[in-house]
Amino acid sequence: MKITNVIIASATCLFSPLLIADCRVSSPAWTQQFNQVYQADEFYIYYTNRTNSKDRVPQQDINKNNIPDYVEDVARQAQASRDMFEVAKLQHPLHSPRYKNKAQAIAVFIKDMKGNGVAYEVVSRHPSVSTQTPMPCSLVINISNRLTDFPGNYWTTVTHELFHLYQYGYSQFKNSWYLESLANWSERALRIDINQQTKNLKALPQNVKALEQEIFKASYNPLWRRYFYIQPNDVLNVPKQLQLKTYIDGSPIFKDHVWYGTRFVRNFLVDLSAASYQTSEQYQWPKYNWKEADQRRTEFNCTIFTVYQKQLKKQKKLTKEAQFLASFPLSSNSPQCK
Repeated sequence: MKITNVIIASATCLFSPLLIADCRVSSPAWTQQFNQVYQADEFYIYYTNRTNSKDRVPQQDINKNNIPDYVEDVARQAQASRDMFEVAKLQHPLHSPRYKNKAQAIAVFIKDMKGNGVAYEVVSRHPSVSTQTPMPCSLVINISNRLTDFPGNYWTTVTHELFHLYQYGYSQFKNSWYLESLANWSERALRIDINQQTKNLKALPQNVKALEQEIFKASYNPLWRRYFYIQPNDVLNVPKQLQLKTYIDGSPIFKDHVWYGTRFVRNFLVDLSAASYQTSEQYQWPKYNWKEADQRRTEFNCTIFTVYQKQLKKQKKLTKEAQFLASFPLSSNSPQCK
């Protein structure tokens, strides 16, 4: 299978009237620190080498090409994740109806920050970055410059945040229990999936109270990984050419050669996109610009979970553990959806 790269426009084509109208231009003070950019396909990795900056990246450079390994490994993880998402036939955000002809790149800022990473849904451009090449109108990800021994054996933060952009391209829903748990599942594209942690995941809810407490009120819940573990008939093999990809130190990017649940998730996201459009029409909201509070309304727990149930009902021979989730009746009057 041939893995293709996403083609983006050159910097000289960035500022058409259409892009200006759909691109938020701002110059936050922190962006002035960034004096270096490393481009890898559609990914623009911004960093600083200023010695007095808290945003400075680790300076190890094994291959002596004057680009810190930390920066190159961020880029390599982004490219590898994108390639595997493509194998899974997931819609690249730059090709989605929401972002097509609006965002031309994915900008990754490696910076000092709380937490490991964050992904933003608004197309942005920061003229204040002090690089020779102007920043394109981009979808933006921030990655911490202090991930210990990144990438090591377990850091897949770039994969996680990149997948959020995929989610934003499909729908407007941002209920945390769906957004974070599914992005956590996406990391299994690169990480070892069936390990002791997977085997010890809590069983799927078997009553209404557990559904609310363990799923709707838990950002990182077992809804996806547990189901794909107990019903492992949806498996995607990592292509041989991707298995050969490495980080700068020679360690393999793909720690596993299988990824579970991709067909289920792809169909779920397509149906969730349709539900997002229907909700926009119902409330007469802009198709792609809901207010943040509206995107996280608890009433949409029902909408999202019903789409999840739809996929469950398509499966053959559900395990007893999954049967409750498939049959549980939800409506706008359910306590979980208020």
